[in-house]
Amino acid sequence: MSAETIQTLLEVARLVAVALITALITAFVTNRLTVNRERQSGRENRKREFHLFVTHLKAECEHHSPALRFDNFYQEKIPALRREAANIEADFRGNQRRTFNSLVDDATKQESPRRVIVALNAILDFLK
Repeated sequence: MSAETIQTLLEVARLVAVALITALITAFVTNRLTVNRERQSGRENRKREFHLFVTHLKAECEHHSPALRFDNFYQEKIPALRREAANIEADFRGNQRRTFNSLVDDATKQESPRRVIVALNAILDFLK
């Protein structure tokens, strides 16, 4: 083989290596961006679903029939509130998580419709 042929083959090999490295880096960056976007989308979906749940629960409390005892009605709703809160809790970190858990705990300890509604409003305000 001539020196010119060897030089051409080395140049081709170098170009192929650069193309492979570029493709690998592009695939890695695309994967990371996709994972981050999906993670953020999941957080937003869970937050929206929890917001809807709390809004619906608040409406039920506001329109609760006086013929039924509120404490019995609300005690039956607490497990669902805790279950829905557990779905979104991991999306918060540090002080935000402590605040969120404190707000949910506070909402589960209330007994009067007015106080429950105030506690649920505090959760909704936190989610904004």
